[in-house]
Amino acid sequence: MLYYMTLAALTAVIFVNGWTDAPNAIATTVGSRAMKPGSAVAMAAFFNLVGAMSVSIAGGRVAHSVFEIANFGSGAEALRALFAGLVAVAAWAVFAWYFGIPTSESHALLSGLAGSAASVIGAAAFNAAQWSRVGLGLVLTTLPAFLLGRAVFAVVTLACRNRDRREVTPFFAGAQRFGAAAGAYLHGLQDGQKFMGTIMICGSLAGFAWDGEIIPLRVAFYCAAFMAAGTALGGSRIIKRVALDMVRLDAPRGFAADLSAALCLAGCTALGLPVSTTHAKTCAVMGAGSAKQRGGLELRSVRDIIIAWLLTFPVCFFLGWGAAEISEFFGGLS
Repeated sequence: MLYYMTLAALTAVIFVNGWTDAPNAIATTVGSRAMKPGSAVAMAAFFNLVGAMSVSIAGGRVAHSVFEIANFGSGAEALRALFAGLVAVAAWAVFAWYFGIPTSESHALLSGLAGSAASVIGAAAFNAAQWSRVGLGLVLTTLPAFLLGRAVFAVVTLACRNRDRREVTPFFAGAQRFGAAAGAYLHGLQDGQKFMGTIMICGSLAGFAWDGEIIPLRVAFYCAAFMAAGTALGGSRIIKRVALDMVRLDAPRGFAADLSAALCLAGCTALGLPVSTTHAKTCAVMGAGSAKQRGGLELRSVRDIIIAWLLTFPVCFFLGWGAAEISEFFGGLS
């Protein structure tokens, strides 16, 4: 029974991730008016599904990193802690969505897992090698994405310096659609693996054995389907904060942001690093939006987003830890 409750909690987290995190992939396309919101959401849902399903073919280095990132021990206490941690992560995600804050659901998940595992076995819960990979991924998806966004837009500006804006805008609007599709695909490929790794944790605590490096097709499909379903509901609050409130975007800037974020995500995923798709996309948007544009960034929104990012790790760690402690208290009474 506890296994199925934990799986249900994880399903909620997967659904909420598609609902709140995936809209970052299409925020620039909607913000620059290259696509209408309804069409962009449908496209994001489809490519999220395709990206997550690709894991069963390409292998799952990110999934195995997540599987090894926290040691829960064994037994009912460990499974109870995992269940509580996932409930805490889902609560944080809904809270962030309600206020339109593009927090990293990836970092929320990893921190929540670490906190709930630490409540069971203390410091032994941490796998330093895997957390160093998370740190490397954080570094590679923030400043590089920002600088790449500026650089790509500079190249675009140079290439189009003698062209009329009305002439080049349709080209970049079309290119953005491909960029948004790539972003949604990479979101599914990257975040889908994190949930597959969490399913592997859940299954191992329930006594199931995982054989080999390839993620089972049924696990990939399960994660892909619920993530795509969540994405299909949209995420207008997040889109508004990233692409409308934070920065002024036109089609060339949107293209620069999309390409920069996709390059960062593709590189990190190829290296097997669990990274935040939110950080990559938002930093790329900041970079493209700040290039050669006075007042291009709304600094108040940028500040709020960065504060939310900084709070995600400690808040979700303690939410996971506290939820696991409460769960163990009531579990011990039964």
